[in-house]
Amino acid sequence: MQRKLLYRLLAIGGLGIVLLICLSAVQGLVHERQARSVEVKQDIARNSAYQQKISGPLLVIPYRRVIREVVPVDLVGTQTVERISTGTFHILPDSLNIDGTLKNDVRSRGIYRAHLYRARTLITGEFLVPPHFSVTHDLADYTFGQPVLSIGISDTRGIESNLKLSFDQSEIAFLPGSESPILKEGAHAEVPVLDLDNEQRYSFEIPLNLQGTEQLRLMPVGKTTKVHLTSDWPHPSFIGEFLPVERNISKDGFEANW
Repeated sequence: MQRKLLYRLLAIGGLGIVLLICLSAVQGLVHERQARSVEVKQDIARNSAYQQKISGPLLVIPYRRVIREVVPVDLVGTQTVERISTGTFHILPDSLNIDGTLKNDVRSRGIYRAHLYRARTLITGEFLVPPHFSVTHDLADYTFGQPVLSIGISDTRGIESNLKLSFDQSEIAFLPGSESPILKEGAHAEVPVLDLDNEQRYSFEIPLNLQGTEQLRLMPVGKTTKVHLTSDWPHPSFIGEFLPVERNISKDGFEANW
């Protein structure tokens, strides 16, 4: 009786070992395919465009400031010395509206797939620019440079057409680089000289056709920001700190408002 029980225990133990070996092999295959899937997505994105993040636009104004300091001289007197400080002012939009349509494009390599999208977006809004960019103290010590409108685009390879800006009824071509230490990657356009003596509103419009992979992220930099997106992708995953206030998802795609 004890011998039969021992045989049964050994059989159960052997079966458990076999199952653990099989489970380990399956887990190894799963991890291998997960890693291969990530590799394929990265490779496809490398040949097109990575995940996209749109930041801005912002008004960026470089400046030079003369700073005067009184320093001791020869232990008995003082002397006023001047030094130059440089920096940038950033003005956020008073209102920002983003309206976009995303078309899904599936790329396959064997059993692995990556989702690319083409976004047709229109970015509009207004800047409220205070007099002298809110500088009220030692104004005579400031020299303002050429103001630019900057927009951050995390992977500029995804821009599919010539990027142009309509600013206060002027049409301006964008140039490479954001010209902003905040936005880093992106593009900028030199805007007309602003009225420094009075508070002014300036409207802008940016048609942006952008290609990306897997994710599209938008930064709500406006004092008020409204976003409307539609897509033919029926399985969206809304992420970030702000979820849509309205959304409609069907087999034909989704529509969402923030």
